[in-house]
Amino acid sequence: NGNENENGSNNEYIQERDNQNKTQNQNQMYRDQLEIPLLLLEDSQTKVKLGLHIIPSPHSRNSNPYYSYSNSHPNSHPTPNHNPKLCKALTDQMKINNDKDYKYKYPILHLHEDIWRNKSKHPIVKARLLAKLNKIHKHKRWFARNTVVRRIPKQRAIEFLQQHHLWGSTRAKFNYGLFLKSKAKARAKAKAKAISQSKSQSGSNSQAKIKVNTKVKIKTNTQNRNGNVNNEIEEGDDDELLAVATFSPRRHVHRYGSGSNNGNDSDSDNIKGSVPGRGRGRMYRSHELIRYCAKKDEVVVGGITKLLAQFCRDLAPDDIVTCIDRDFGDGDGWAKIGFEKVQLMPPLVMAVGLQQQQQLSQGDGEGDSDSAFASANTHSQLVRHYLVGAGIGTSQENAKFRQERPGMHPKILSELEHAKDDIEATGILVKHGFFPCFDSGVERRMLIVQKSKLGHHCKDKREELGLEEIDIPGHVSVMDIWKDSSPSFPDQYYSSNQGIQFLLEAAAS
Repeated sequence: NGNENENGSNNEYIQERDNQNKTQNQNQMYRDQLEIPLLLLEDSQTKVKLGLHIIPSPHSRNSNPYYSYSNSHPNSHPTPNHNPKLCKALTDQMKINNDKDYKYKYPILHLHEDIWRNKSKHPIVKARLLAKLNKIHKHKRWFARNTVVRRIPKQRAIEFLQQHHLWGSTRAKFNYGLFLKSKAKARAKAKAKAISQSKSQSGSNSQAKIKVNTKVKIKTNTQNRNGNVNNEIEEGDDDELLAVATFSPRRHVHRYGSGSNNGNDSDSDNIKGSVPGRGRGRMYRSHELIRYCAKKDEVVVGGITKLLAQFCRDLAPDDIVTCIDRDFGDGDGWAKIGFEKVQLMPPLVMAVGLQQQQQLSQGDGEGDSDSAFASANTHSQLVRHYLVGAGIGTSQENAKFRQERPGMHPKILSELEHAKDDIEATGILVKHGFFPCFDSGVERRMLIVQKSKLGHHCKDKREELGLEEIDIPGHVSVMDIWKDSSPSFPDQYYSSNQGIQFLLEAAAS
């Protein structure tokens, strides 16, 4: 302020500001040291980039960097040092970066060590990484126009999903398969052979050109009035199954914000299917897309769209809901089909343990877990166990049939039932050689069929069933319809086991 008698105070203020700046710089340096390391994968030709977040899985409580012991707790149970929402936060932040003009713009994938080292899941993860980088061989890249859709038996869908889907299989009502037409496969082999011959002869004669007739006449699919594929067309027993999609039974969901009163809200309470005081609404024929995957080493361009189109012709759904595994991307690819984000679940807590320790815990449950780990082979397979969800085996007998989603032993579940908080529940898991791990939160997306490019596939079936068209006002979004629905999907995980419920609440809090 120019007053000489206040120069001293000004100097003190400047010194204090400099000290604050110095402290902030030191804190920034400290934070930089704690930044999460990401392995940047980039294809040199396509310039596709992926940020790979590599997460080591804990092997024992003494060598576990994620847990420490609290002396204030009477039983000295281990408590987590890291935020269970770490993976979720990283994915959320990278999504924000991608939506803005930010220098780090690439999807982030979370790779847990137990998933990478799992003998059955490793080939699937490796193939998904290569597919994300567009590194799948061109001879393993197919187009949907060279495929045909057929309903397949439940057992065949289960076997395919267990071999090619990271989540394995689960119960489903409708199972669809995408088959490569046998002649299309022969044509691809002939083309590959022609290219190989051309390359071999180009070494001796650079001007030599070999032209091989690879054209094969392929019959188009014949369909009946309902759009069902006629299985008697020229397909052959050697048709290769490329992809599988499974769907749930139909659920009748009352979704508000849409109706057929042409925007006359004054008559909304008199509309068939409306609830007094809730405005316009109607019953939706709702299904869930439970699983979809292609063969792990191959890509089918337009495959999921073709499977969904056939499902729409057969069942005429009003909406389809599906879940996205955000550990392997943010699900933006589904937006191109018409699936819009409607819900994000909190991180799901699971438990990882060595296979050898798993067998010990399924015995009498006694003994020190550290000594058991000390004698364990360092190459023992890490196994992820699920605490909630469908298709979980809870005993050693069921584990034979639930190898993709093993649960906890009944003895451990019984102990968890008496846990008083999440710290004690964590201690029970650690005592048996299991350590909590967390995903990045499953994302739910919903497709309003009539508002998508799949809408016209339902026309014939809707006419046959006498179904009215859905009148959705332009200002009503998919999120509006989702939020005002009954019954609705839960936005939190729940377990009847008290200890598991404590763990779920702690991860979501």
